[in-house]
Amino acid sequence: MAHVFIIHFFVAHLRPHKFPMDLAIFEGSVELEEARRERSNWVKSLEKTGKLDFLLTPETSSRLRAFYYLFGYIAMAVGIYLVIGALANSKSVIW
Repeated sequence: MAHVFIIHFFVAHLRPHKFPMDLAIFEGSVELEEARRERSNWVKSLEKTGKLDFLLTPETSSRLRAFYYLFGYIAMAVGIYLVIGALANSKSVIW
């Protein structure tokens, strides 16, 4: 639980180019420029084999993207609430 709410939170959400959240988990895709920056060898390999054009997807609609942000913010709020609640009640836990 600590990994999910501490390490993952900072790695997946608070990096400057991913802030406020990485939408790849919802959309199932990443922007091509982002893929070039983070996985340049993979993109070059796809370009050489001609598979890149086949894997390109249309951009997600703004309405669906707004829903993803809403859901993501709610999930983050619930996670933060659970961590604060766990810390506040940690002395009550009997191991």
